[in-house]
Amino acid sequence: MWPLLAVLFALAALFLAWRLMELRRRLDDLAHEAESGARNFLRHDDSLTRRFHLGRLQRALEEMAAARTRHSRQEKGYLAQIEATLNNSKEAVLLIDPDQRIALANAAAAELLGAEKVARGARLESAVRGAGVIDYVYRIQRGETPPRAEFPLPLARDQTRWIEISGAPLAAVAPDDQRLCLFVLHDITRLKDLENVRKEFVANVSHELRTPLTVIKGFAETLIEDDERLPREDRLRF
Repeated sequence: MWPLLAVLFALAALFLAWRLMELRRRLDDLAHEAESGARNFLRHDDSLTRRFHLGRLQRALEEMAAARTRHSRQEKGYLAQIEATLNNSKEAVLLIDPDQRIALANAAAAELLGAEKVARGARLESAVRGAGVIDYVYRIQRGETPPRAEFPLPLARDQTRWIEISGAPLAAVAPDDQRLCLFVLHDITRLKDLENVRKEFVANVSHELRTPLTVIKGFAETLIEDDERLPREDRLRF
């Protein structure tokens, strides 16, 4: 009698272990499909689903996967719209992530930085040669709020371009989201050139006028101080 009961208990234990293994395998499949974002993994003819009453769980996972797919498509659509808008903008725009990598750069930014295309995900230092610009980006990311600044930007062939940059951190949508920083750049090289021309003009005019003005000042001071002692002819000549 006891040997028979022992055999029955052993068979029952094996059966339960086998059922648990099947259940674990099916749950692992569902978890893998849900994590990978697979859709339509709800199978009504699945014997394991019917046997373990997992239909409700599968439907919930299916809805979650569908919602995540919709959100992902919406996010990609928004990013595509933003990128298309920025690429059509004449303003040079950069989005930098907390790791100092380029999240987005429009065509105007690539042209301003002297590169045909700024790769998304590239380090900021690989696209920007100006140390002042990089330091400004770090300050914005640290939470400092300096006003817009002007920096020289070295380019190839010993060329230098002056840019004006202003930036601000963007608010994160969720607590775990990366907080991007937005930077707008303007090419002010022509303004700098005009300013240098103005300075050179003022310096040249000052230099050219200094000598005759010194002579006129000397004659005027002589007329004031020695007017009574000067002969009439000298006064008229002065």
